[in-house]
Amino acid sequence: MLAGGSSTRLGEDKGLRLLAGKPLVNHIVDKIRDHVDEVIVVVASEEQREKYGQVVEGVVMDMYPEGSPLIGLLTGLSRCNGEYALAVACDMPLTTLREAERLYREGDLRVRMIFLSLDDVSLIPVDQLRSVDPELYIFFDTDTEDRFCEADRILKTMSKK
Repeated sequence: MLAGGSSTRLGEDKGLRLLAGKPLVNHIVDKIRDHVDEVIVVVASEEQREKYGQVVEGVVMDMYPEGSPLIGLLTGLSRCNGEYALAVACDMPLTTLREAERLYREGDLRVRMIFLSLDDVSLIPVDQLRSVDPELYIFFDTDTEDRFCEADRILKTMSKK
């Protein structure tokens, strides 16, 4: 899981901010924990490693000090022990595993945005995504105060169902 961003638009480390009563990072960890062999949370600094380590296990620092989502992904992949890896961001609490499970079942294990320039990549039509995620929550992130509040409202509504 990528959690090393600076959260400049939100003004605080969003992965540690409480959402629906628990740190944002824990929403994703709780969703994936039973479906993966290990959870690796990649952060950018020693300070983040210490803070995240208080709320979740498996926290590691970026392998290169320059830090970026790509370096975070490389760091996480280098620490993985399994045959497959699921890369997620800590600021997308409405994501479900339905999308990843469908792609796995269909054998489509490619990551579009990072590997778009490679020959072995295909695009997933939006209507196919909507078949498993009608609201397209897979793309919902909490990068601003308004989006964070909206995620809180949606999660509370979901928990009542």
